[in-house]
Amino acid sequence: MQTEQTRGDITKERLLDAAEQLFATEGLDVSSRRISQEAGQKNNSAMQYHFASRAALMEALVARRMAPINARRRALLDALVARGGSSSVPDLVAVLVVPLAEQAGGAPHGRAYLAFLAQVFARGLASSLLGPEHVSNDAFLDTLARLRVELAHVPDDVFAARIGLMGGQLVQAISNAERSLDGLVGDARHAALVAFTSELVDYVVGGLVAPSHDAVSAVFAVACDDPEVYVEEGLGGAAGHLMEGIVRGVLGSVGRG
Repeated sequence: MQTEQTRGDITKERLLDAAEQLFATEGLDVSSRRISQEAGQKNNSAMQYHFASRAALMEALVARRMAPINARRRALLDALVARGGSSSVPDLVAVLVVPLAEQAGGAPHGRAYLAFLAQVFARGLASSLLGPEHVSNDAFLDTLARLRVELAHVPDDVFAARIGLMGGQLVQAISNAERSLDGLVGDARHAALVAFTSELVDYVVGGLVAPSHDAVSAVFAVACDDPEVYVEEGLGGAAGHLMEGIVRGVLGSVGRG
């Protein structure tokens, strides 16, 4: 027999499921009324009861999906630490990338959550929804701390900027890859996902380990007749460092090909 609390929990989960699907397919501005209707509610009273605001709804969505992702990252990081010695940058990046890429591996909610998360990054909402004060993210933060040690040659501001860029790129790339896996099943889908994840790890590593701006000025000299344009038009500084990460990541992938 369902108690009132049980019924409330079921309603909350249905609202979250509906919101996740609608956010993914119709965008973050979909109305609360549409979400309530999709969840089988006659009006918005249940939505208002469980979620005081649109921000609270999105925070609950992220927290629900990030908990198992954080647990998977923690397991991978613990296994890495148990091996002893220092951890390589590729190993640490894999700790961050693999659990997120696994969302594209066939989980029923995978496509919707990835599409929702891609919009969160596109809207600039990641810092407000994915910060440690909002979600269980300790494994992510611990992995970043270890990466910082391994990337001591990268200035603090550049490291922070590249990590910020990495998050948005990962989500968008994995979301796109999930759609490209349509039609593949079983071992074929798994093999394609593993190959994609491996290339994605390599790409991220290339961006993170790149030298800072002064050391790669030659790259910009090749890419632009007048490298000073990057500075004059406000594309130097942090933005320049972000672009370097992309350039180096791509060149690294091309070189391996």
